[in-house]
Amino acid sequence: MSRTPPDDERRAFGAAVAALLRAELRVGKVELRPDELVLDVEQPDGRNLIVYLENYYLESNHLPPGEREVSVARKLAAGLRPEDGPETWADAAARVLPVIRGQGFFLLPRDARQAPPLATQPFVPYLDLALVLDAPDRMSYVATEKLAEWDTHIGDVLVHAMGNASRLPPPVPGDEDGTFVVDARDTYESSRLAVPGLLASFSGRVDGRPIAIIPTRSWCWIAGEADPDRVQAFAEIADREYSASNRALSPSVYTVDASGEVVPLVLSTDHPAANAVRLGHVKLALNAYAEQKAWLDDAHEHDGLDLFVASLNGTLRPDGLPVTWTLWGEDLDTLLPVADLIRIMGEPPDGGPGSGFFVPFHRVVEIVGEGFVPAPGYRPVRYRVHRHPAPRVMELLAAAAIEMDDYEPS
Repeated sequence: MSRTPPDDERRAFGAAVAALLRAELRVGKVELRPDELVLDVEQPDGRNLIVYLENYYLESNHLPPGEREVSVARKLAAGLRPEDGPETWADAAARVLPVIRGQGFFLLPRDARQAPPLATQPFVPYLDLALVLDAPDRMSYVATEKLAEWDTHIGDVLVHAMGNASRLPPPVPGDEDGTFVVDARDTYESSRLAVPGLLASFSGRVDGRPIAIIPTRSWCWIAGEADPDRVQAFAEIADREYSASNRALSPSVYTVDASGEVVPLVLSTDHPAANAVRLGHVKLALNAYAEQKAWLDDAHEHDGLDLFVASLNGTLRPDGLPVTWTLWGEDLDTLLPVADLIRIMGEPPDGGPGSGFFVPFHRVVEIVGEGFVPAPGYRPVRYRVHRHPAPRVMELLAAAAIEMDDYEPS
């Protein structure tokens, strides 16, 4: 007997979940989109919702057929249940919690872009903080319009959210000496890293500066930086779990700065784990910019806007150093990502080959000056350049050119 083809299995899963949801008396209409694992849900109160089943499909593949669809339908039914409240900030304050999400999480598909934006705040590069209301069977994201209804500000709500998160079960000693883990299984494991002072509080409890990884939403491991092997292991674990999870968060290793704020771990180039740690930061940047580029390209095509969105590219040098670079083409209105190097195309002023030359990003900022600044409204950050540098500026840029193998991280 042949195995059900994956595409047929996916369709059967989606159709079964749709049928189970239709059985809910409060759900007016549920349709599975052709060739997509997406449900369009029309509810009696007039709300039209879009439910993306891909993550549910992947996360439930350990369950037997039948039980799998029922489990997913129950989760969705809880999420679709209308909020009975809280209608006031006083009602909500005890239930609000912070969650960490990649910036791409907040880039809604075109058919959902009319939804009110979620209340968010930057956390660390490529990751933002969002707010949720916690309930026994679900969490619901807090939109900016909800803050307006509560007559409060995201900063004030975050203070309450962090206070609530600080009362969640803390990290405990793990199986390995010197490692602490969050093993609460409450779906807020990674949120602990956002609690002010939590990571810094491990100074003196671990060897060296505290370091942490949150490769998925349900992970938070903490250790010390003093042991290079432990740092290497953390970087490899973060990379492995991030790459394998459909709820991936970050392959980076984090630490704290002098003020106790969470920041990406940056090691000197002679540190044994330097390249592994840097690779995690590079992968996070590459994925964040790729998600943003796909979203912007779709939006620009839909709106008829002729604006080139440059890719962030990554290269692993022969010496093992991960390097990022982007391309500044000729006569193109362009959105450039932040990179280690910019390859500036066109014939250099010295008459050399016209294939372009590399300039460190920070040198481009210094040389071009006011004509090279972040464009407003982009997360992750992009720089908009409307035209190629003037000849005199090109001369200065060419004088600052380097080979990729000569680039040294600052």
